Amino acid sequence: MLKTLDENHKNNWKYHLPKLMFAYNSTINKTTGYSPFFLMFGRSSRLHADSCNSSESSDDSEIEFVVNRQTRSVPVQLYLTTKVEFQNNIVDIY
Repeated sequence: MLKTLDENHKNNWKYHLPKLMFAYNSTINKTTGYSPFFLMFGRSSRLHADSCNSSESSDDSEIEFVVNRQTRSVPVQLYLTTKVEFQNNIVDIY
């Protein structure tokens, strides 16, 4: 991602890391099917501009947030558990 910076910004690359990290963490991973941000926080990342243009309210109650996060995390947990078990079986063979 640092390669995408123009020549004027490459000298000050360390100042652009937070924006690049946000972009990376907001990108969906092809293995898990979720972005790192989603896996960490249980929701998609949002920019300030997104909240200004959105007509829907994003103020969920704490209970709704927890239930939604637990529901969304189940497929990822199942996928990762299956992968670990598969890898453990391969190690046991050798």
